[in-house]
Amino acid sequence: MIPLRLQVRNFLSYRDDVPPLLFDGFRLACLSGLNGHGKSALLDAITWALWGKSRARNDDELVHLGRSEMEVQFDFQAGPNVYRVIRKRTFHGGRAAARSTVLLDFQVRDGEQFRSIAGNSARQTEQEIVRRLRLDYDTFVHSAFILQGKADAFTTKPPNERKRILGELLGLALYDDLEQRARERSRELERQEHELEGALADLERQLGERPHWEQERVAAEQAFMLAEAELRAADAELDRLRERSAALEQRGRELAALQQRLERARQHLAADERRLVDLAAGIQQVEAIIAGRAELERKIGRRDALRREVDEQERRRDQRAGLESEAQSLHLAIERAKSVLEKEHAALAERVRTLRQQAAQREPLASAIEAAAAQLRALEADEARLAELRTALADAQARQEQLQRDNQRLNEEGQRLKQQADLLGHAEAACPTCGTALPADRRDQALAHLEAELGTRRAAYQANAEEIKRLAADAEAAGRDVAECERRVKQLAALRERLGGLRDRHQKAEDAAAGLLADEPSLAAVDERLRGGEYAAAERARLAELEAEMAGLAYDPAEHKALRDELAALGDVDRAWAALEQAERAIARDRAEHAALALRLAEQRAELDHEAKRAAELAADVAALDDLRTQVREQDARCQQVAQEARTARDRLAGAQQMLDHLARVERDLGARRAECARVAAERSLYGELADAFSRRGVQAMLIEQVLPELEDEANGLLARLSESNMRVRFETQRATRSGEGTIETLDIRIADDAGTRPYELYSGGEAFRIDFAIRIALSKLLARRAGAQVQMLVIDEGFGTQDERGCERLVEAINAISDDFEKVLVITHVERLKDVFPVRIEVTKTLEAGSQFLVM
Repeated sequence: MIPLRLQVRNFLSYRDDVPPLLFDGFRLACLSGLNGHGKSALLDAITWALWGKSRARNDDELVHLGRSEMEVQFDFQAGPNVYRVIRKRTFHGGRAAARSTVLLDFQVRDGEQFRSIAGNSARQTEQEIVRRLRLDYDTFVHSAFILQGKADAFTTKPPNERKRILGELLGLALYDDLEQRARERSRELERQEHELEGALADLERQLGERPHWEQERVAAEQAFMLAEAELRAADAELDRLRERSAALEQRGRELAALQQRLERARQHLAADERRLVDLAAGIQQVEAIIAGRAELERKIGRRDALRREVDEQERRRDQRAGLESEAQSLHLAIERAKSVLEKEHAALAERVRTLRQQAAQREPLASAIEAAAAQLRALEADEARLAELRTALADAQARQEQLQRDNQRLNEEGQRLKQQADLLGHAEAACPTCGTALPADRRDQALAHLEAELGTRRAAYQANAEEIKRLAADAEAAGRDVAECERRVKQLAALRERLGGLRDRHQKAEDAAAGLLADEPSLAAVDERLRGGEYAAAERARLAELEAEMAGLAYDPAEHKALRDELAALGDVDRAWAALEQAERAIARDRAEHAALALRLAEQRAELDHEAKRAAELAADVAALDDLRTQVREQDARCQQVAQEARTARDRLAGAQQMLDHLARVERDLGARRAECARVAAERSLYGELADAFSRRGVQAMLIEQVLPELEDEANGLLARLSESNMRVRFETQRATRSGEGTIETLDIRIADDAGTRPYELYSGGEAFRIDFAIRIALSKLLARRAGAQVQMLVIDEGFGTQDERGCERLVEAINAISDDFEKVLVITHVERLKDVFPVRIEVTKTLEAGSQFLVM
């Protein structure tokens, strides 16, 4: 992969006004700037665009503070094709809402245009990117990045750790997983084998019990036949006893029915005897009623006279009640008129009190109005000054934005001039204007002219930057003045409202003083009417007339009550007269019924004696029924016992037969179980062998043995260019034990030079650094080749700030030595003395106003 163009927007410390970073103008460049200014953010932008991954824990940490959207566009070449990746993330409702959408598009250049080759989803698109690159995120980081302090991370580890790390870099963790899965499957099969062996032992134990169950079946069959015969005899005896019992129970039912008839006959006889007695007593009572006829006629005459007198008394009472009701209404009307006058008096009194209070506020309100008017005039002057301040602030901000656009233009022109100078730096360079070959003197003149132009633009860029800072300070001071003036002017509306309120209250006080002149005389007039009783005159006159009329009525409530009481005492004479008339009609009928009932009672007594004799005969026959019922219950219990014995014998027979059938199935299944046990044992052995093969002593060790010669060749090729002592690296994977009786697995690094072969640990200083650097670069290339990709980009962040001057020189020499192996090499540093060592410098700066910016120099 060869980077061509990188465009970021609102990504980490970069905002939305950052020009694109063009990679086609250099092969080796220094990415410099202070810590935290955004150097590594450019690398994070590349990995996030391609794989959606970076150093951040999540995408929320990547978007620029205060922004809701970020975007990275990255153009690169892979093989003969040029691709473009666009990844954008938008947060909806602010970052705190935790809702966002991701747009990912993957395009390939087709002529002058780009054509999308993205999948149906972001996951499919990322898979297509990996397929085209033949690199995933981890492989890219381990192969294209040499991070600070990590060049010797492999060589300084103990031998066994080196082998583990190499295995992880080669992706051999897959075999660790396969080994684990094979061992887990082997353990599972071993558990199944133990279960099958236990099941086989149980089946064989069951087959050993077959003779016992055959004897049990014969014994159960004999017991069942005996129980069946005994049950038939017992059932026959039970049927005979039940027939005898049924006959006696029928006679018992006849006896019960007869006894019920006897009981009903006795009850009817007793009822008729009571009726005969009641008729005799009734006849005596009727005869007594008929004897009091004359006294009853006298009481009826007195009652009629009392009714006439009571009616007259009630007429007079009703007339008096009507007069009293009218008088009560007049009293209420008089009280209502008085209440209305009292309410009018209270309302006038309250209004006069309120008007007096309001009239007393006239002078204080006039003073407050004068003070508020003075304050209003001062704030209106501030309002006029605010417009002038805002105009000055807008002018300063417009000038600052114009200077920022000028600097962006100067930056783009500087990049173009730098690219032209790089093109002129080649001996066969042509004129960038006409395309003809340039002689050396004209090429030098053109280079000098381009350097002068570049210096002019750098000076203008710096002057604009200083002017931007000054304008920012002026704008900040003007903004404070505007804020202070706006704070004071905000009080203007409230003050105007308060002044209007004061004027309204003052007018109300004036109106109150005028109202007092009319309301005080009205209050005095109402007070005089209340004290003199000058209200409801007509109602008072009518009330006097009613009181005189009620005095002339001759109505005595006591006499009225006495007449009503006497009349109430005679209230039952009508009922007594009706009873007399009924008694005269019923006496003949009752005497005839009495004679007939006496004759019927004699007949009933004779019939009752005959039925009692029949009941005595049936009771003698039924006396033996209880003993017979006891015999039936005992015989039924015996039948149930014998039936249970038969069922028990039948169940024994069925259980024995079921067990024998089961043992026959067990005998048929035993062979299949033995075959299954053998199959599981063979499969368990196979998975055990696979686990050993996948282990680090198996196929992993073989794979490492295969790649080590390739790693040695790559590292030695680099060492040949980095060292002056013809050093060569050799990896040894086994060494003899101390006892000399065997070998152990290891990964020793041995270095051969003109002085002989020594372990890596005996080297230090510049030689050790060259060895570390060569092995690290060799590992990167090896890892990329195994992924099917060609690493054409290298990023080195190897801690120049921790090296002395000689160490920095060695590191620069090493980088220059390998730069021809890569299309693009980026060296990250903030060390000032190294910025001009490399042919191209990408200077990254950061300000509070503009965020991070970069300039290709």
